[in-house]
Amino acid sequence: MINKKIIFSIIGVALLSTYVFYFPNFKYFHKQINENETTAIFLKNTNTTTNQITQSPKQSDAPVKITTTTPIVVKKIDKTINNIPKPATQPIPTNKPPEPIIIVDPENPKTDNFTCLPNTNPIFTHHITDIAKINNIVIPPNFVGTDLKTHSYIETDHARVPIYAPVDMILTGGAYYKSGPYRLDFQISCEITLRLAHITEPIIKITDVFPSTPALASDSRDQPTKNQIKFKAGDLIGYTTGTNVAGNWDFGVYNSATKNKYTDNTNFNSSWVYTTAVCPYDYFTSELKSAYTNKYNIRSNDGAKPDGESFCK
Repeated sequence: MINKKIIFSIIGVALLSTYVFYFPNFKYFHKQINENETTAIFLKNTNTTTNQITQSPKQSDAPVKITTTTPIVVKKIDKTINNIPKPATQPIPTNKPPEPIIIVDPENPKTDNFTCLPNTNPIFTHHITDIAKINNIVIPPNFVGTDLKTHSYIETDHARVPIYAPVDMILTGGAYYKSGPYRLDFQISCEITLRLAHITEPIIKITDVFPSTPALASDSRDQPTKNQIKFKAGDLIGYTTGTNVAGNWDFGVYNSATKNKYTDNTNFNSSWVYTTAVCPYDYFTSELKSAYTNKYNIRSNDGAKPDGESFCK
């Protein structure tokens, strides 16, 4: 009978041999699986060539030869909130009024740093004077002697009549001279200027911004004013009896967004007073305008000769 110690020794040697032979291959097999990240990628790769797990069908007891497989590239999708596409948005329109802009008229120093809003078609909501006192309106343009006049003449025949702001506007310039005596320029919008001349009695806050001494009778150039003055539609500007001789006064409107027939005339296109003049009565409401159109050229004016088609229809 074989000694039990001998039997246990043989079994121990066999187990040790098995461990020595198979354990390193088991570690290698486990390492290759880890290097290929998942067993699914390692075992199910259908595009492998020589990089396969090979095992002889006839030698099932032979050691397993393991080589690396070509890894399958898996593109990961970042689903974090910062990578979710956002729907395109459009700006929501608002009723915000246009931004004020600064205009500077090189021919009128009073417009330096003048803040205005663009509006090419302001509406005159108030009469400029007492309609009942108007006897005739000479519509533009006309020649007085050799001088082109692109404003209208309102004939009130020396009557003392009030002058009102027909719309919100700002006094930005003018002149005080002996034969004027006052010419007043008002800005209505960035494009629209209103001019009055031969105003004999402006209100005190207007006379206060002009020099205390008038310029020469022939000098109607712009004069520096102390400040600008705002007027609301319907505010009183002053009174006038018109010129000493004819008893009329000037009313003109100028729109820089519109060019009239003098734009291409080299004799007159050097001044905006000639090239941007329009019919001043076209800006009144239809109800108010009819009161003026009924006064157009009721009588002739020997001193003013029409220059072709009028601005006023």
